[in-house]
Amino acid sequence: MTQVTITLSDRDAVVPSRRHLRLPPWLEVAKPRLIPLLLATTLGGMALSESWPLPTPQLVCTMGGGALAAAAAGVLNCLWERELDGRMARTAGRALPSGRLSVPTAFLLAISLTMAAAMLLVAGVNCLAAGLSLLGLCSYVLLYTVVLKPRTSQNIVIGGVAGAIPPLVG
Repeated sequence: MTQVTITLSDRDAVVPSRRHLRLPPWLEVAKPRLIPLLLATTLGGMALSESWPLPTPQLVCTMGGGALAAAAAGVLNCLWERELDGRMARTAGRALPSGRLSVPTAFLLAISLTMAAAMLLVAGVNCLAAGLSLLGLCSYVLLYTVVLKPRTSQNIVIGGVAGAIPPLVG
């Protein structure tokens, strides 16, 4: 049996890839990596309900409305933080601070996503689901982004209210 020893110099060391898929600016501000996490908790809430399994149209409307509301919250968060993001090297290349997406376009996107979420949830689920989704959106944007994040290191703990809403919608 032959034994092989391989040594790497620092120059040859394996470095994890930092390649990122460049999303269109309108999608980047919607924070699409967070949406599946919120939808998973929504689905968990639905699975615990007495009416599980839900009819397919109601399931699709709940998940679709939740995705739209989460995207709207992401856009509003990016709008609020664009100036701060522009001052930090790590975040200066984001869609709004870099100018790849204009503020009016992002605002129109946020309003459109919010309206679409509310309409889909009211029409396909019920007013309670729509109201809870809007409460989650507002608590994320107003409570977490505007009030807590710039003032306390406990922002994640207290701001967890927004993350607790999706299971209630389900």
